[in-house]
Amino acid sequence: MGITTGRGKLDGHCRTLRPKKTIWVYPLHRRFQQLLCQ
Repeated sequence: MGITTGRGKLDGHCRTLRPKKTIWVYPLHRRFQQLLCQ
């Protein structure tokens, strides 16, 4: 999906204090494309 910004959830000053992480998404159903396009 993408990369996080590196901010904590309680950060109110838009500072990068945490390491950035990559977000991956895996399909939960084998035929997910057919189900979404119906």
